[in-house]
Amino acid sequence: MAVDTSHDVIVIGAGLSGLTAARLLADHGRRVTIVDSHRAGGRASTDVRNEFRFNRGPHAIYAGGQAAKVLDGLGVDLDGGRVATSAWGAVGDDVAPLPSTPASLLRSPHLGWRGRLAIAGAIREVTGSASAPAEMTFSEWMEARRMPADARRMLSMFVRTATYSNSFDEMSADVALLQLHLALTSGVVYLHGGWSTMIDALLGSQEILAETATSVSDDGGRVAVSTAQGNTLVAHAVVVAVGTPQAAASLLQRESFATGPAIEAACLDLAVVGHPRHSVLLALDAPLYCSDHGAVARLAPPGHSVVHVAKYLTDGEPHDHVASVQQLHQFAALAGVVDGAIVEERYLHRMTVAGALPTPATGGLAGRPCHQHSGIANVALAGDWVGPTGHLADAAVASARAAATMLLESATLR
Repeated sequence: MAVDTSHDVIVIGAGLSGLTAARLLADHGRRVTIVDSHRAGGRASTDVRNEFRFNRGPHAIYAGGQAAKVLDGLGVDLDGGRVATSAWGAVGDDVAPLPSTPASLLRSPHLGWRGRLAIAGAIREVTGSASAPAEMTFSEWMEARRMPADARRMLSMFVRTATYSNSFDEMSADVALLQLHLALTSGVVYLHGGWSTMIDALLGSQEILAETATSVSDDGGRVAVSTAQGNTLVAHAVVVAVGTPQAAASLLQRESFATGPAIEAACLDLAVVGHPRHSVLLALDAPLYCSDHGAVARLAPPGHSVVHVAKYLTDGEPHDHVASVQQLHQFAALAGVVDGAIVEERYLHRMTVAGALPTPATGGLAGRPCHQHSGIANVALAGDWVGPTGHLADAAVASARAAATMLLESATLR
């Protein structure tokens, strides 16, 4: 067994949160070692298939979110295309434009007059403030406003797209309205070249130690990280930035963290000739999404595109592989993707979108585990399930900044 004590900080996990924390610490002159047996990026990786760049399911950066602000401060160029506001909604096989302006809301065939008034009121409330009670589910929030069925259906579709979750009876209202506020006020960006461009910029010249961390423990004022390869790394501090609360608890050899269930989705990534008829198609009566990411981001060779199709899953939902692939292909066809146009595809049956869904039972966003709550001195947590700030990539980056700041301010790293 080799013991290496040459580290200021060890970051466990080379996903978005781990690389952000590592970059922040390295930029302040600390000797950082990143430990991960997988390729950099984790769920933020981009896979190249015959010149097509597939993110792992549909990925977008909120232009007004925490990730964009922190990464811009690090000099990471989030070069990409803004997603058009025009989109289409489907009920069964009937497709019609979704409202994107007050005038189009008044004409929307998806809504009756009461539904239009309810949606207009919800938009005013959400754009005026992103705050909502964490002790209430999103379903309860809508019920309290006595929304008619058509308005509930449309608002649910928008929140599903913004949160990547279909679990409205579990989701705390604060995260639902936070994401809806961001979507309505700042919009999203699809990155040119895929998310690997952001990951590569964050990683820079830093190297990753390709080992599997198995435990983190106190080592008499320092912190020891044991690996499956039989080595022990000792540092002044550690950032645990693994993908789920369960994995973090296992590394820290502690009881489970109190969190909601993981957010999961089934994803069909398609490389196609040309572009589908509807660049963005969202189902109102099913948890289905289809978007032509290649229409605004450079992800494919000329004359081709990359289309992401997804089904948002609820916690514990039975999920058949064959039926899911068929359903996603049918929805892509409804958007205008025909079988003969598909030249490459990849299906992800149950992809973890985020480590934990904020729920009223766990205190909503504010009730997520804090970056300080590892249970070991000089060990910080980071991840999309950590801290009170943001959701998805925004939470991953915000918690990484909080973790790095905590360690930089600690006596052991000054």
